[in-house]
Amino acid sequence: MNRDAFACPRWHAATEQDFFLLWLRSRHMNSVIIPQDTSLYQFLEPLAEHKRMLFLAGLPGVGKSLLVNQLASIAQRHRRRVHLLQWDVCRQPFETDRAVQEAYPEINGVTHGMIRKAVGIWARKTIGKWAMDYAGSEHLLIGELSMVGNRLIELARKEDDRAEALLSSDGTHFITPVPTREVRRMIEGTRAKRSADPQHQREQADAVPEVMRALWEELYRVAHTFGVIDRVPQRNSIAYDPDVYGGVFSALLKHRNHEVLSIDVHLSTDGLSVYDLDIDQHELIPTAQDVADCIAEVGCRYPTQAALDQEMARWYVV
Repeated sequence: MNRDAFACPRWHAATEQDFFLLWLRSRHMNSVIIPQDTSLYQFLEPLAEHKRMLFLAGLPGVGKSLLVNQLASIAQRHRRRVHLLQWDVCRQPFETDRAVQEAYPEINGVTHGMIRKAVGIWARKTIGKWAMDYAGSEHLLIGELSMVGNRLIELARKEDDRAEALLSSDGTHFITPVPTREVRRMIEGTRAKRSADPQHQREQADAVPEVMRALWEELYRVAHTFGVIDRVPQRNSIAYDPDVYGGVFSALLKHRNHEVLSIDVHLSTDGLSVYDLDIDQHELIPTAQDVADCIAEVGCRYPTQAALDQEMARWYVV
């Protein structure tokens, strides 16, 4: 096994003191709750102040939404105008379109491959248009993407379009939060509780445990393909490994400015929701015409179900 070739090149460790202080001050999720004298804040602030686009990449349940919340709040302190692009938001117009829903239904909680591909096409087109419509330096786009299983993996690929120059520029930064094993167990417990008692409407759309298990199985399959691990564990013996997780996302984002953020303390948000964001923001959401156009484009690119299935199976090829 050659881990060096796929090792995470840059790790930023948020210390226990950082997250303890964060927990002490977490009265609500509508402002910056990270103390300014912590290394975590000092890591995030220059990104929120100066970058053109920031993307939080990773599977559900690793702290992405909290970081989106805090980056947006910090950016507002610096008079930035925040725009959001999030997988769970931008796929909804596709999944709620009656014609699309009937033709490409969700199966066992998993979004149909046609929709996953269409959302990715829409995202690249939208980023290119956004860069032209909001050209001023005060504008910041913050994205949240899971990537595994072709969930906005298109943003990791080098393509010949208007979005590429921006996605590969120094003004764009991708971050993958990587919790420790213990923190990961605590996050899973919190997600299970929130599934039964959501604190925000968007928590109702969080991936259910069965979908989460399938995503982790897929990640380990790809880890083996990349050479990060020697063999794929048996389905009932897959255990979260921070090195494997970080290594896979570093490989997926090899064409991007990417950094891994190690998280070793769980932040309790009991009674709160990381989706509460009390700042002026603009969410990028597909229109009905966008939905129709992107579904049609996927149909042209992959005229048969077999062709689409083959493309979806190779989603990790970047």
